[in-house]
Amino acid sequence: MVINYLKIIKGFETKTFTFEKGFNEIYSLENSKGKTTLFRILLHALGYKIPATIGFKTFDSIFTELSITNHNKCILIERTGPNIKLKVNEEEFNYIIPSQETELHAMIYGIDDALILDNILATYYIDQDKGWTLLNRGKVIGNNKFNIEEFIIGLSEKDVSELSLELEKTNTELKKYNFLLNVAEYKKELEHSDNHFETSFEKNKKLQQNKILLIHQKREIETQLKDINKIYNTNLELINWIEKMKISTIDKLGNIITLNRNNIYNFDSNQGYLEARKRSLSLELNKITNQIKKIDKQISDNNTLFDIKSIADQMDKTIQNMNVDYYQIKSIISQLTKKRSELKGKIDEVFANNNIFLEEIFDDIKNYAAIFGIENRIPNNINFVLTHKLKNFSGKVLNQLTFSFKLAYIKQIRKKYNLVLPIIIDSLRNGELTDLAASKMLDVLQKDFNEHQIIIASVHKYDICKNCITINEYLMEP
Repeated sequence: MVINYLKIIKGFETKTFTFEKGFNEIYSLENSKGKTTLFRILLHALGYKIPATIGFKTFDSIFTELSITNHNKCILIERTGPNIKLKVNEEEFNYIIPSQETELHAMIYGIDDALILDNILATYYIDQDKGWTLLNRGKVIGNNKFNIEEFIIGLSEKDVSELSLELEKTNTELKKYNFLLNVAEYKKELEHSDNHFETSFEKNKKLQQNKILLIHQKREIETQLKDINKIYNTNLELINWIEKMKISTIDKLGNIITLNRNNIYNFDSNQGYLEARKRSLSLELNKITNQIKKIDKQISDNNTLFDIKSIADQMDKTIQNMNVDYYQIKSIISQLTKKRSELKGKIDEVFANNNIFLEEIFDDIKNYAAIFGIENRIPNNINFVLTHKLKNFSGKVLNQLTFSFKLAYIKQIRKKYNLVLPIIIDSLRNGELTDLAASKMLDVLQKDFNEHQIIIASVHKYDICKNCITINEYLMEP
């Protein structure tokens, strides 16, 4: 399979990239010029759902035309959004992605096995972000995944589709009942708590009632203050009048005493009491006024803001009213878990009976690891192909090991389906690879994969790449 050219039309801009057999390099002097974007658009043109890069937002807004040759068939793939037109020699086929992705890829690759088609992208594409750490399970790019068990079962041509479908249904049911179990457990907690749940409406109703009481108290205090002020001021007016009129009185001894505020009994103490009472009432009035303002703000917040707490409280009420039996759900989960284990066992049995593919993949991984000088990191056990212990590897070792796994996979595709896939690498010296390690990888590709079209992206120029596509400033530059 050879990629001939990729045409991209974005608005009024059109750019065509031409590829050749053998080694091709996408080169730019610096990073972030468009190399990764070109690879992603290439995969998008092949019918995959690929996350767009900065500057494109979505690839559905562009038109792509991709020309490839596979088994002497000329295939032209035109894509606009989810719509793909496939031209094979003189025939035309139309597909809508992603619902018809498997049918499209069956035509492109010439493979009918759905498990292989679901996992084939990881065999020949190494993404700059996740590709260098993807050994046998995980995401290739976006939501495109790879699973070694599925890949080997696909190679064996054993039909486990019914088992896989049943397993998927069982897993879905388990998720549902595990969720219901959480609900049932939470309901039990609610039943044993003393929480009282209030909606925003109920809260506002209580706040309004409190506000009415506070307003009534405020009016009473204002009335008292008004009365006290009146008495206080009347007393002042009276004493001022007495002093002005120089009103006098005669004591028991016959002495004439002119009345004033200093000799009228209890005048100062009475006025002092009134002043103290005024201060006390004013403080109380200020406190109630602030409480009313606070209530007004709470009511306003409840009316204008998205009241998450209120929604949560309403959900609690709904959960309390749900008819969920905790013990019945536990029993169903137990049955589904047992069923899942049985289905996995049947699939594993199919897998175990096809160790020939596992052995061949393991042998290839060991051979390439020896070339890279990391064979001592690989245990002498074919089950290493299925390892979950990625924490045991890091940096350059993990990069080289990943590359060894990829080469083993692509050799199986070539052997099984006589399909010589292109090998697309973004970027060759990603991670902690040295120039020497990268050169060793290119040597392996040149020696064992000289039938394959190689497309790499790099900020380092490699003499082995006879076709060099240079991006200076941006992908769509003239």
